[in-house]
Formats: sequence, C-alpha cells, structure tokens
Amino acid sequence: PESEAAWARALTELVRAEGPLLLAVAVERLARAAGFGRVTAKAQEHVRGLCARAALRVRDERGLAVLWPSE
Repeated sequence: PESEAAWARALTELVRAEGPLLLAVAVERLARAAGFGRVTAKAQEHVRGLCARAALRVRDERGLAVLWPSE
C-alpha cells in the first residue's frame, strides 16, 4: 500500500481475519505482502501508530503488544 489510509485498511483487514495478533507478526505479514525484506523497529512503531487510525485496540500482554479488532 502506498498511503497511510491504505496501510491502515490492510492492517484492519489482517487483524479482523486473524486477530488477536501479535504486533510483530502483523508487521512481518504487512512487510512481506508489500515486498519488503526486513522489518525495522521504526516500521514496527509506525504500524503501532496506525492502530488508532485503523480503529484497532492494542493491549500489552507480558511485554508483547497484541492487536485486537475493535468490534
């Protein structure tokens, strides 16, 4: 996806289909789908920031961020 809105939609679709989902897993799947070879901490933080735009809930469980659908 090229725009922030497109990334947010892709993230929403992924979490709705597979959630709850670890943030790290969601980032890896989005990166792979977009053709990126590696995931950086900056990319992970960017995706975490998209969660509000994507209307997803983020819960920290045992030191891991878990994404939940808002519905």
